[in-house]
Amino acid sequence: MRCFFNSAKLVLPAVLLDVEMVVGENTALLISYPTKINYEVQAGGLGCTHPTCEGFCLSVGNLGQDFDDCSYGCHHIDQDEDLQKKLAKALEQYLEERTKGWRYQILFDYDRLNELQEGWWPVVVIGKINGGILPTDKVNWKGYVHTGNCD
Repeated sequence: MRCFFNSAKLVLPAVLLDVEMVVGENTALLISYPTKINYEVQAGGLGCTHPTCEGFCLSVGNLGQDFDDCSYGCHHIDQDEDLQKKLAKALEQYLEERTKGWRYQILFDYDRLNELQEGWWPVVVIGKINGGILPTDKVNWKGYVHTGNCD
């Protein structure tokens, strides 16, 4: 990797990584943060979109693997606000229930409803994520859950 110096600051070029290189078959929790590391996923069902998130990528095991978001319209979800609202309501209940005993809770982010598609869920993470990866003084993080693509 080439590094560049600018006014005595180290400037690193942006990096693009495929999420599967980091978490394999597990579900990814992407935390938005200015790292210059962008993670790309394949989502959107048969639409095969490639959304990205700059930040950190964490494995959250099999979270969401038992949730069939494709049944809400697969590649049409991101084109239909009614489908997005139905899926968002179901995800809100699912995520609240599944993460309520965790150190942090993952909740659906209604402020970014228009970004919702199959395999790409906008979320808010509430609580401190420890482990030396993220600053622990912040307790509300924006991010995404990526469960894979159904195609």
